Amino acid sequence: MYCNAGSPVLTDCLFLNNHADDDGGGMRNISGTPSLTNCRFIGNSAAEDGGGMVNSFTDPVIINTLFSGNTTGINGGGLRNSLSSPTLINCTFSGNFAVNMAGGMYTTSLSFPIVINCVFWGNSDAFGTGEPAQLDGGFPVVSFTCIQGLDTLAGNGNIADDPLFVAADGDDRTPGTEDDNLRLQPESPVVDLGDDAALPEEITTDLDGNDRIVDGTSDGRAAVDMGAYEFQNSCEGDANHDGTVDPLDSGFILARFGCPVGTGDPDCDTADQNDDGAVDPLDVGFVLARFGLCE
Repeated sequence: MYCNAGSPVLTDCLFLNNHADDDGGGMRNISGTPSLTNCRFIGNSAAEDGGGMVNSFTDPVIINTLFSGNTTGINGGGLRNSLSSPTLINCTFSGNFAVNMAGGMYTTSLSFPIVINCVFWGNSDAFGTGEPAQLDGGFPVVSFTCIQGLDTLAGNGNIADDPLFVAADGDDRTPGTEDDNLRLQPESPVVDLGDDAALPEEITTDLDGNDRIVDGTSDGRAAVDMGAYEFQNSCEGDANHDGTVDPLDSGFILARFGCPVGTGDPDCDTADQNDDGAVDPLDVGFVLARFGLCE
């Protein structure tokens, strides 16, 4: 997508397997102020910069958005900013790769991105997987964000602990698939650790459409999680995330029999309860074996 001097408002969008011979495999913004909420940039590529997105002379607002499996021939596998100061809130960057610098987000000088409540983990570049491979360059203001190899950006509520994605070992990552399930495990250190004040009032759900602020640690204190997905404090078999494994979960799965797993539909991925790549009777059996309250 090419955005020139406009201010589109994009919600629930998917940029999948696109390629640019120059910059911005998924989306290229020049001037204007686009706004993106609940979007996915997956498996896009660019011969030059910004496999997922490129921002030039623009200050977009990006919320609850996933950048996964994007690649670039130079800098910024997920995102590159040039003379731009985007605001990123509750975004997840994982599994992105740059041939040169910053598999996650690369920012040139005279750019001042604001990054809050995000996760940068599992991105890589020519120099490895440290902090510069996650986000590098410019003058970012980063707070309440989980960053692999955290170093110069330490402080401001930032952490360097493994976010414990449900499945993101990278072994089966194929650019262009939905993701390796970048939702959070119950023990994730990013649960309830975000900054509620940074979340716009109108944002009440996460990338899956589930409640955005949930007491994920059952300590009586509900706070926003870091990243695009909010842990729902559910358990195995709780497909609809209501805290109970019951016939409603079986119904959730039955309504999605045969739907394609790993192609961008989060409900299909959730319905695949046993993670075998298919929504079938085995998933119903998985739920039936776990009937009862989540503990």
